[in-house]
Amino acid sequence: MPVPAEPRVLHGHTLTKGTTFREICYAIRDSAFVASDLPLVISLEVHASLEQQQTMVDIMLEAWKGLLVDAPPDDGKLPSLADLKKKILIKSKCIPFSPEDETPDGEALTPQNSDDKSSGQQPPKPSKILDALAKLAVYTRAYHFSHFDQPEAKVPLHVFSLSEKAAREAHVSHRDALFEHNRTSMMRIYPYAFRVTSSNLDPTFYWRRGAQLVALNWQNLDKGMMLNHGMFVGTHGWRLKPSGYRSEKVPPTDVIERCNLTLSIEIYAAQDLSLPPGDSVRGFKPYVNCQLHVEEPEGDATPDQDDASSDTEKSSYRRCTKSSSGRNADFKGQKLEFPTVTGIIEELSFLRVKIKDDEIGRDPLAAWACIRLDRLREGYRLIHLHECAGEKSGGFLLVNIVKQVT
Repeated sequence: MPVPAEPRVLHGHTLTKGTTFREICYAIRDSAFVASDLPLVISLEVHASLEQQQTMVDIMLEAWKGLLVDAPPDDGKLPSLADLKKKILIKSKCIPFSPEDETPDGEALTPQNSDDKSSGQQPPKPSKILDALAKLAVYTRAYHFSHFDQPEAKVPLHVFSLSEKAAREAHVSHRDALFEHNRTSMMRIYPYAFRVTSSNLDPTFYWRRGAQLVALNWQNLDKGMMLNHGMFVGTHGWRLKPSGYRSEKVPPTDVIERCNLTLSIEIYAAQDLSLPPGDSVRGFKPYVNCQLHVEEPEGDATPDQDDASSDTEKSSYRRCTKSSSGRNADFKGQKLEFPTVTGIIEELSFLRVKIKDDEIGRDPLAAWACIRLDRLREGYRLIHLHECAGEKSGGFLLVNIVKQVT
C-alpha cells in the first residue's frame, strides 16, 4: 500500500518552498531549548483535513514527547514561567463557542454541540478543527476576532490573532479597548498577506499597543528584525511588559512611566567593519546612520514602511555622520544630537545604528546594531555590530553617549 501523504508546511503566498510537518517538528525538538530553557509557543494555522489533523497530533505527541503541554494540571492552577521551562505550548484554533453557553461570572464557556431541532435554531456547522488538536491548546486558545465584546473575549486563556492591518484599524476605532484587552489577555499580530517578498512590519507599534506576540518573517534581515533583536537580545525570548501594560488593578495612565529624552552621540571610530555583499575594501566609504524609534505623537497609525524606504521615515529622529574610508574608519568624534523627545517609554523605544557604504544611488548596509533605550548607558562605549545578514561580526563602534532622561 502507498504511504499516506503527511501534512506539509507552507508560508502563504510567498516565494518560499514547503517542507513536511514532521521535519519541522523534529527540527524544533532538536533546537528549541539549546539557547534557552524558557517555553516555546508554536502557533498553528491549519488548512488540513480532519484526517491530516490527526496525523499532526500524532506527530507532535511523538516528536515532542516529554516536552509538549498536552493537558492542564490537576489542581487547575495557572503555571508560572518557571513551571513551563523546557515546555512547548500549542496555539491553535478551538471549537466554536455559543453565547448562550457563557457562565454568569464569565469564567468558562462550553462547546456548542446541541442539535436540538425543536429549539428552532439551526444546528451548528461541523467544526473544521479536530477535537484532539483543539485540546492541545491548553493555555493559548485561538479564536477568530470580530470585536472586543464577543463572547470568546471572556474565554480564559484565549488568544486573538490580527493582521497588522486589522490591528491598526482596531487601534484607530477602539484604541482603549485594544489596550485594555492586551493588559489581561494575549494577542498575536502577523504580517499582512500582501507582503509577498516576506518584508516585515514594525513590531514596536504593536508592542506599544500591548500585543505580546508579534510574528515576523525571518527570511529577511530588515528594520523589523533589527528591532526585534533589540527587544529580546539577552532575554531568552521573554521580556516582562512595562508597568501599566500588565494586569494591575490601577488604571494604566497612573502607572505608565513616560519620560523626556535628550540624546547626544559622539562617533569616534569603527574597527573591523564587515563589508556589504559584493563590495571590496577599495572604495568602501562607511558612514554611521543613527535612528531613534519612539512613539509617534498621538500614537500614529500610518502604514508600516519597509526598511528600504526607512531613510525617509521619521526624519526628525535620524542623524548621519560624514563618510570615512576603510574597514577601520575614523569618524573624528562627529556629534549626532537628538533634541528633547517627549513622552517616550524607554522599555519600548530603540536606538538603531547602521553602518552604510556611501555610494551613488542607494547606499548598501554593511553592519548594524539595535539597542533598547533603557539599556543605553552613558559614557564611552563599544557598540558591537552585526553583519548585514544578521550574524554577529567582530566589528565595533567606539562612541561617547550623553543621555538625559527627565
